[in-house]
This record gives sequence, C-alpha cells and structure tokens, in this order.
Amino acid sequence: MKLLTLLLLLGVAFSARDADLVTSLPDVDTKDLKIYSGYFKLFDAADAKQIHYMLVKQANDSATAPLVLWLNGGPGCSSLDGMLYENGPFYFEEDSLDAVLNEYSWHKHAHMLYFEAPAGVGFSVYGAESNKNFTDELTAHDNLIALTSFFSNFTEFKGRDFYISGESYAGIYVPWLAKTVLDWNAKNEDNEINLKGILVGNGVVNWQYDASNALAEFAYQRGLLEEYVYETYTENDCSIFSEKEVCSDIFTFLEGDLFENVNIYDVYRTCYYLQSPYKVNKVRFMKNLKLVPPCIDVKGATVYLNRADVKEALHVSKTYIGSEIKWEICTENINYSPDYEKGSYEIMKYLINETDVLVLAYSGDTDASVSTIGTRKWIDSLDLELTNPWRPWRIEESSTNIAGFAADYADKLTFVTIRGTGHMSIQWKRAEGTAMFKKFISGEDF
Repeated sequence: MKLLTLLLLLGVAFSARDADLVTSLPDVDTKDLKIYSGYFKLFDAADAKQIHYMLVKQANDSATAPLVLWLNGGPGCSSLDGMLYENGPFYFEEDSLDAVLNEYSWHKHAHMLYFEAPAGVGFSVYGAESNKNFTDELTAHDNLIALTSFFSNFTEFKGRDFYISGESYAGIYVPWLAKTVLDWNAKNEDNEINLKGILVGNGVVNWQYDASNALAEFAYQRGLLEEYVYETYTENDCSIFSEKEVCSDIFTFLEGDLFENVNIYDVYRTCYYLQSPYKVNKVRFMKNLKLVPPCIDVKGATVYLNRADVKEALHVSKTYIGSEIKWEICTENINYSPDYEKGSYEIMKYLINETDVLVLAYSGDTDASVSTIGTRKWIDSLDLELTNPWRPWRIEESSTNIAGFAADYADKLTFVTIRGTGHMSIQWKRAEGTAMFKKFISGEDF
C-alpha cells in the first residue's frame, strides 16, 4: 500500500523549481551561493503534510559533485540547525545575531539538501491534526516521498551519487531512510536513487548502549560521578529499562542534578543559558526534546528565521492554510513514538552485511548525551572483522595535530572520533568535521 502511494506520487511535485530559487537573503552575502527553498507536499489534499526543504548547490554547481541530505534529530528538531550552525555556507556564532560566512561549509564539496522533518518541525507543516503522529518507519516513508519529489523537480540530480547524513536522533532517521530508499530501488529499477553511503554523528542507534545507558560510565570516566554511585549502578546492572528503584533513583540524579550546570552536549564547554523567550529546559534523553536543547545557544537562528523579510525570501511566509509559521529549533507540536526496542541497530547490520552502502559513524568524544562509549559498544556488538585498526587521523598527512582516531570494519563501516569536542562536533571543530566529510565522500583513507 505504501509503495502504491509512492508510485502515485512520483512526478506529482508541488514545488516549482524556479519559484523556489532564493534570489537574496537579508543581511547575508549570497552572491556566490545558489540556494533553493520551498515545500514538498506529501499527498494531494488541502490539509496534507508539507516538508520544507533547502538546497545549497555545490560552490561550482558541479555536474559530478554528490548530493548529500542532512537531517537533524530530536526527534522534533529542525535540520536548519545543521545548516545555520554546523555545515552550511554561513552560520551564527554563539550569542550573536549576525551571520558570518563559513570557511568550512560542506557545500564546497557537495550539493547540500536539508529536510525539516518530520512534518511539523521548523517551517514544515503537518496539516490535519491526524497527521501529527509519527514513528521511525513513518518518518522514513515521508522523507522518501519528499526525496522522490525532489528528484522530480531537480532532474539533474537523478543518478547522482547520493549520501544521507545527520546527527543525534538522525542515528535512527538516517539508516531507516537508507533502508526505505533501497526498498524503493528494488521495485523501481528505472528510477533508482543512487545511494552510496550514510554518515551519522553522535547518533543513537541501539538504545541498549546509547544515550542514558552510557551516561553513568561516561560521567565516571570524566570524574563527574562519585565512585560509590557508579559501583551501585554496576552492581545492580542498571539500565534505563530497569524496574529497580535504586536504578531509577540513579538515573534521576544522572539526568537531573548531576548536569545542573554542566553542558550535557560537551562537558568541557560552558553551559549557555538563554533568557526568556529562549528558555532552556532539562529533559530525559530517552524522551522527545522540548523547546531548546539544554545549554545550547540558538538565539541567532531563532531571531533571523522569524523575521518577516527572511520568511519572504525563503518562500515560507505563509503555509497553504494561510497561517504564519513560527520557527523553533525543536518543537512540542508533534507526537513522536520512538521504537526503543529496535532503534536502527538491525538496519545498520543489514546495511553493513547485505548491501553496498558505506557507513561512517563519527563521534565527538566529549559528548555525554550520545557518547562515544555507547557508539563503540554497539559497533563492537556487530562482531565485524577489523580491517584497519584503531589509529590517529589528521586533517592533512603532514599535520602534527591529531584530529581524532579511526578504525575500519569489514571494509564497510568506518568509525571516526573528533577529538576534544562534543555532540555538535562539526560545529565546534569545523576544520576537522569538514576534512572528515571530504575524506568519506571522496573515498580517502583516514
């Protein structure tokens, strides 16, 4: 039934390519940029879901450069976070309303596509109230519809090398979408999407190892957690799924008072508290993010994207229902039901063992929210052949500075750390993050 829906929607593109061209952006120098912004309507109804996209063409508009889709996580957080703070052509510095050009923008190496997904996130809209409920599978299905619409609009990208990338909860989004694309390809040989690889940064993959279940070990290793608490944790074989009262008490402490003034996304960075209306709230990592992620400054993007002139330039001033959209980095306005039992672990196994899709898992090693510890554990549990052992990597071979460490498994999975940075590793270590990205999409060794 889902496949039939996709077949009916193929070629039904509601975003006019020429109309989506961004001719200028207020207070940003776009003379050397070719940017598109618009919507992909997911089905033909007055109150249908609509996914907002942005495309930044490669700097030279290369006919051979790959296309890379970027997805932020949450679930419920906007991928314009990635564009405007991490890998886009310009970004907002902390505590600033001014956008500056990004020397390390990924669009210098690839055509960058951003989906604000699922519908209801950022400038995207879910339409009818019945459309606001999401699962991992449904989100992948919707993203595939948006993707096929994109290729129908931008036909020059058909057959182009294609990568899916993202961070945090995109450790679920990205593999799920990759599997959905491959399923689509199997039934549409004349219209295949040329998926080459996926990149996941500090991503949740297996809830048995990731996020909260790695937090105690991370905190203990960094000297944040007292020994007797950690001993109690290990002696009781605590897990976020445990029903033991002692474990519940420890997790309440771990996810609450322990990080009261510590940046959960990078324990060695200042915790940036915003004032009203950009309030920080504390959340359990096993639940949806609400409003602004703790300790992170999003003032620049929030103010900029809610300016009327910016919305008009991006063609998002009003939706099809005529209402003005308020952009938030993360939203409470969708109902998302993660699959804590499955995550994306089995899909990762499938991609690595049964397909030609290359996988890069990268990790800022000072992140406590989705730590390197958890990533290493789910990779180890795959029991893959180590084809290139643990080693330092550098931005350039001649450099004496170590950017991080890397290992290769089964000639399919590369695990890379970015040294001395946290969850938004490619934001806080731009040169290293871009060097890593370039190496992966060009097939260079680390």
